[in-house]
Amino acid sequence: MSRSTLSLLVMAALLVIAVGAAALIASLRSGEDELPAGTPERTVQLYLKAVEDHDATEAFSYLAPSLSARCASFPREEITQRGSSSIRATLDEVRVDGDRATVRVGLSETFGNAPFGTSDPKQSLTFELQQIEGQWRFTEAPWPLYCAPKLSSAGGLGR
Repeated sequence: MSRSTLSLLVMAALLVIAVGAAALIASLRSGEDELPAGTPERTVQLYLKAVEDHDATEAFSYLAPSLSARCASFPREEITQRGSSSIRATLDEVRVDGDRATVRVGLSETFGNAPFGTSDPKQSLTFELQQIEGQWRFTEAPWPLYCAPKLSSAGGLGR
């Protein structure tokens, strides 16, 4: 084999490796689409990302002040100790009525290492939000959190 042929083969091999590396990096970076900032659906997306990252502090930052106060004494294990899972959510519906919004998503979780982990069936979740001081915040405890129901002034359960 001549020296020029060997040089061409080495260059071709390096080109193939470079293209493969670029394709791998692109596939790793391509993931979810970032929803528009300042929208209720973006708040839901950020909240679900915090849940997936086991970051209860970040997740709680999206709660309305009254809900945050109501949930303050409840355990955060639903977020911090979720185990190894990845969340896949699809936006199904967004309804905005003034400063209130309802966001419905389809959600499934994969436990263990993808692509061979086990998966929960897809569930439909509805999130209730309100715009407070220019930010969309949850007014009802969003999945997977549990907080005590709000008591009405008459002493019963209320909304």
